[in-house]
Parts: sequence; structure tokens; C-alpha cells
Amino acid sequence: MGAVLAGGASSRMGTDKAFIVVDGEPMVLRAVRALQAAGVRRTVVVGGDEPRLKALGLETLADDHPGEGPLGAVLTALTSLQGAGVAQRPDIVLHETGIAQGADAAAGGSRRQATGPDFDALVTLPCDALSPDPAVIRRLIESFASDCAEPDGAEAEVIVPLGGGEPQWMHALWRSSCLDALSAAFAEGLRAPRQAAQRLRIATVEVPGSVWFDDADQPEELP
Repeated sequence: MGAVLAGGASSRMGTDKAFIVVDGEPMVLRAVRALQAAGVRRTVVVGGDEPRLKALGLETLADDHPGEGPLGAVLTALTSLQGAGVAQRPDIVLHETGIAQGADAAAGGSRRQATGPDFDALVTLPCDALSPDPAVIRRLIESFASDCAEPDGAEAEVIVPLGGGEPQWMHALWRSSCLDALSAAFAEGLRAPRQAAQRLRIATVEVPGSVWFDDADQPEELP
């Protein structure tokens, strides 16, 4: 499952960032399309202006912890994922040398398919990402698939991409099993995913470039 986090107050921007148009589309819609282009079957928008989001044809999820920061939104999405009762997996076929979708995936050949409960995971994106990149999401999913195939049973609970040498926590992949640990951290007062994630088994994926994790917090950062 994919989740676009849209519950911020946008106080520095002065207007709801989710609906600011970049390259002809609202930013929230660009984030949703990036997740879909990466092969994520179901994508929800957590928090934000529900009527306006639904008017764009988007599936919404009311934030269980409004005003409590991004960790609360991640918990909301993970709770929804677990409550679905089935593995919400990216519809992606992993070849030995990369990822294929659509007609390429149906063409046959040597492959490992992302199936079953081990692929019960959540990929997050912020609604204010200026250039959300499906390729980055695919790299996370591919890393997760490889990790699940390892026999030692110590798979990573969260996979976070490194951009500019720094973990980009709003672009991470979270295994559904980390819900309890994150909930406990939240109950203790932690609100930043990067803090709560220190209680989890973390894997990192180096992703070149800087555009994919650029965001816009104030008007001068918009293109």
C-alpha cells in the first residue's frame, strides 16, 4: 500500500501545499501518480482536506492523530494496512536484473514475484514532494523483496532511501509488523519517524541525485 502524507498545517507556505499546482497538477496528485507508476496497487492520502481530495478522485484516510506530525500519519496508514486482513503488495515482478511491469512482467522469463504476506508493507511519500520519482519507490520495493528472500528471518522492518547522504524518512518503506514498536514510541511522546525508527531494524538504500527528495515548505521553494 502507498500513503501520501497530507496532514501538515502548511503554515510556512500560507496555503494548503497538497493543492498547489506544479507542472499542471496538484502536488498531492503527483505523489499519488508516482506511487501508482511504481506499481503500488492501492494508494491513500492520509489527513488533509478530505472533500477536496475526494474531488480529485483520491482515496482518503482520516488521520487518527491529527496535528501530531508525520509519525501519527504513518501509524494511521499502517493500522489501515493491518486491518485490511490481506497483504497489500505492490503489483511488481522482480527480475534478476531489475523490475518489470505490465507487458514486460507478463512476458515470462527468470523472475521472483512479490507475493504473499511477507510483502505486507507501506510506502510513504510527502504531499509536498516537488519531483516524486517512481524509480526510487521501485528501488525500495526491490530491496524489500530481496530482504524477504533471505533465510535468516531478520528482515529489515523499515527501508529508507539515502538522499544526499541523509535518510529521507518521508520516502520510506515500512513493514506492517513494525506497527507495535512505532505505536509504543508514539505513546512515549516521540513524533518524528526518524526517532521512532531507531527501535526498528533499519536498512538503507543509496539513491543518487537530489531532485527526488526536494520538497516545498515555503513559496520561494516552489518552481
